Amino acid sequence: MRRLQLEMFSFIVGMFVLVLEIAGSRLLAPAFGSTIFVWTAQICVVLTALSLGYMYGGKVKSNEPDTEKISQMSIYIAISLLIAMLLSDAMLAFSADLGPKIGPFVFSSFLFFFPCFFAGALTPIVLSIYLKNISQAGQDAGRIYAISTFGSLVGGLASSYIIIPFIGVKAGICALAFLFCIIGIALKKHLPILASFTLLLIIILAIAPAHPETVMMPRSFAAVHSFDSEYYNFRIAENGTHRILMLDNNLHSMQEIGNDALSLKYATMMATVTEAHVDGVRAASPKIGIIGLGGGSLANYFTSKGIEVDAFEIDPKVFETAVQYFGLKEKPELNVEIGDGRALISKKTGEYDALLIDAYSSTFIPAHLASAEAFQSYKNSMKSDGIIVINVITSLKGKKSYFLKSISTTMREECPYQIALYQNGNEELENIILVGSGKPLEERLLEKANSITNVTSNWENWDMNTDERTTIDYAAATLSE
Repeated sequence: MRRLQLEMFSFIVGMFVLVLEIAGSRLLAPAFGSTIFVWTAQICVVLTALSLGYMYGGKVKSNEPDTEKISQMSIYIAISLLIAMLLSDAMLAFSADLGPKIGPFVFSSFLFFFPCFFAGALTPIVLSIYLKNISQAGQDAGRIYAISTFGSLVGGLASSYIIIPFIGVKAGICALAFLFCIIGIALKKHLPILASFTLLLIIILAIAPAHPETVMMPRSFAAVHSFDSEYYNFRIAENGTHRILMLDNNLHSMQEIGNDALSLKYATMMATVTEAHVDGVRAASPKIGIIGLGGGSLANYFTSKGIEVDAFEIDPKVFETAVQYFGLKEKPELNVEIGDGRALISKKTGEYDALLIDAYSSTFIPAHLASAEAFQSYKNSMKSDGIIVINVITSLKGKKSYFLKSISTTMREECPYQIALYQNGNEELENIILVGSGKPLEERLLEKANSITNVTSNWENWDMNTDERTTIDYAAATLSE
């Protein structure tokens, strides 16, 4: 192989590793979301595989490796990738049963280890061929590693801006497998069985389902649409009477087909307590902020009553989905801002009678939206007698109440007056609506809240979360154990 060909091949190997790592993260999303445990598992598995691959590739250097060895490793990458893609749905369902901490490591090992091991082995093999003489070893090695790293940069950008939103994760990974297969066949023409097997796998994958439709899907619901965005794996499912929105592994919205009314009990609780507060303070022109648009049912509900709503949603695809599939109505009372909710809310001062936060799920809570600094921004955006209304999927008692107590303690400095609305009040997971204010809550609100469910205002102090130190990911993991 010419030196230019070796440089191009190093570029492809570097690109491949980052594409697999970044785009591959979307394959874990339907079961595990995008938690810190997911990224830790991916990074650790990839680094382990690369390290062992480097050592293996270094050992074959003494055997005077040539293009035959590069061909063999390329074919192995293609085969291991295609087998992983073919079995990924079944393996994801199995890994999901192992929990949010162990499951990501098991699935990441299945998906990433062997392809990255063979990719790692290629680097010292290519370098041993590329070296001109010992005096230029440092220069040549630096050049190969620089080219490979630049390939990783391109692979990272391509994953986020091209493959995930426009091509699809499995299609992108299979395309890379096909590329390695072609390289392997071109360099070594004595692998007809392996080559034929690899091409057969590509054909099978071309007609295989592109997404694990049933993982974490509520019983009786079947997916009718699925796609990926830069932030989430989307699954829109129906059961004949209702339609739901699954973002990664969480149910975010439900709506009765053909009916705009609130379908989820927690949304009704949030709406009722918010209305009670707005009526109690008798705001001349009430205004509400919502972080986390989802299907837009709460935004629809309040704007239908003439209340002005600012909704903050980080993913533009969520907004588009809410309009297309869940009947979100664009009207003068509704202002949807696309971007990070905390960053956008920090630009508001004294605007809201109520701020609703519906951005926490049962397995993934954006840590920066649950820190003391975040609550400072929330409090600053509200009027002096405004309230924060948070949907928290947790339990009232026991081990799984950790998250509720943590959030309550974190917001206490800004909102010392708190109540919690809940339905069961035991150790099982449920939607608990945590309401906080800087001033004593109106009697009307307390009466209205009490008519729905129980109310409590006494919470023990727990861990406070800050931008610098947070236990949010661990708290979320306990909810799935």
